[in-house]
Amino acid sequence: MLVLTSTFDGQDVAKSISHGIAESLKWKWQPDVKNYQVEIYINMSDEFIVVGFPIPKSEKDQERAEGNELDESSPKESSDMNVLSLRHYIKVNGMRSSLAWTMAHVAEIKEGQVILDPMCGKGTLLLESCYHWRNNVFIGFDDNSDKLQVARETIEYSKLCIQLHRGDARRLPLMEKSVDRIICDIPFGQKYSNYEFCKENYPKFLEEFFRITKDECKLVLLTAQQRLLEWNLERKFQNKWKLERKLNVRLGKTEATIFVIVKPNLEDQNATNKRAKIG
Repeated sequence: MLVLTSTFDGQDVAKSISHGIAESLKWKWQPDVKNYQVEIYINMSDEFIVVGFPIPKSEKDQERAEGNELDESSPKESSDMNVLSLRHYIKVNGMRSSLAWTMAHVAEIKEGQVILDPMCGKGTLLLESCYHWRNNVFIGFDDNSDKLQVARETIEYSKLCIQLHRGDARRLPLMEKSVDRIICDIPFGQKYSNYEFCKENYPKFLEEFFRITKDECKLVLLTAQQRLLEWNLERKFQNKWKLERKLNVRLGKTEATIFVIVKPNLEDQNATNKRAKIG
């Protein structure tokens, strides 16, 4: 068997895609990284390639791109362009909506499930999930009242059905085994915390998530502290959580990873172990 490998960086991909598009359209469109009219988003991994591009925006969306409704913490976009991350149902951008959709997609949400974001911030993950997977229960917690207020205003604007509460992700007021999916942008020590906070609290998050989730629940967690989260999963929670897959993403200049983690069905696992011992 012949195995071929190749490494591409962002510039290589950008040049190849832009040249291919221009050539196929007989150079009616020219690549231009500064004064562009259409933004193309590409996310590549060893498993898949996601290509996204914006459809023409309405006048209302264009006004939002030019106005003050974009959150200061969201990526700055050119005001006269079609902005891929804008959504007509999201008033204030937090996380990029395209990234939020990807996280919800890999969670494999099924109808009738309870979906939780225990550190929801301004609510982008919940909004994007709820908009595309309607027939579910969506719950968000955050310990920052200012962010929650923004999330409430955005949810009211969207007219989507999402429950919001103030609470600590390490001590959530939820019953055991009551949640089907957790989708969360956890702190990773750059903007709202530091490495020592992450080192101390990642085990507490994982323990609390284990308590409140059903068997076969999926966690979809975004972090730039990849080694720290993997170390906890391998050393402290090897019997409670199983890493299913990782997707690398870029947050500006930051290299981050989406972790898809599964809670095993412990009853099935114990029954299998018993059969193995008997045999």
